This record gives sequence, structure tokens and C-alpha cells, in this order.
Amino acid sequence: MPPTADEVRLRAEVPQGRGRRGRSVTRRGAARTSKCGSTRGLHVLAALMIALAACAPKPDDTADVNVTCTVTPMPARVGPAIVDLKLTEKGRPLTSAKLRVEGHMNHAGMVPSQATVHENGEGLYRAELELTLRGDWILVVDADLADGRTLERTFDVRGVIPK
Repeated sequence: MPPTADEVRLRAEVPQGRGRRGRSVTRRGAARTSKCGSTRGLHVLAALMIALAACAPKPDDTADVNVTCTVTPMPARVGPAIVDLKLTEKGRPLTSAKLRVEGHMNHAGMVPSQATVHENGEGLYRAELELTLRGDWILVVDADLADGRTLERTFDVRGVIPK
């Protein structure tokens, strides 16, 4: 049976010399010619694809959950602010969720402000958050939904002004 193109290519790349009896030999550590040499690359490629698939992000099972956030007073001022949240999925209110709200300044080094969130029914939630400094804030809302799913959403509160 004639050699395949892969075998011919592999043979051309293998450094060869002469043994004691004048036969052609392959040096130690050099590639060897094999009929399954071309499938070795496929195995490596398949293993790499499986590893990459395992590292891929999972689809977001909360993509249909809509979270709206309203901060009062507006414009926001340094001091206490009321954060009203509404959770819906496909137009229906999501109740019995456990929410957490953290306020972060948009630059590093500042201590975040945390708030306790209370459910008011029909997918409505309220928290009182202390905005300690003027400037731009980022509100991070974490939720444990009643069905076990979790979500995180962020909201910008720009231009908090002094009292």
C-alpha cells in the first residue's frame, strides 16, 4: 500500500542516519511515521475543544428578568436615599426574592454602602441607602429568586450632589 501524504511529509521531516548494519534508522526523540499520526492531531484538537467548552460562560437563565431601579430624591444628594426596585419576568412580578443592594463610588478605595431591602409585594422592593459622598455611584443589586436562580444587576447614579 503506498504511503499517505501525511506519512510522506512525516518521513521527510524525520532526521535519519545509518546504523551499524547500514540500515536506515530514526534518531532518538525524532517523530516516528505512523498511519495514525494524522489522527493524533485530531485527538489533541478534540481535547482542546472539550476543555474550552467547559470554560465557556453558562447561558444567563435570568436574561428575561427585568429589574428597574429608581432613586429618590432625584437628583440624588449626599445622605439617605430611597432605592425602589421592581422585579418582573415576562411582565409578571417576581415575589419572595431576597435582595441585597450595595452602593459603590465609581473609583477604587471607598468603602461601599450597604442597605437592607424589604419586599412591598407585587415584585416591589425598597431599601434605604446612605450616599456618603458627592460624585458618581454604582448600585449593585444581587437577588436570590424564589426558584433558586441568582442574578446581579448594576445601575449608575450619576452626579450625587452635596446636601
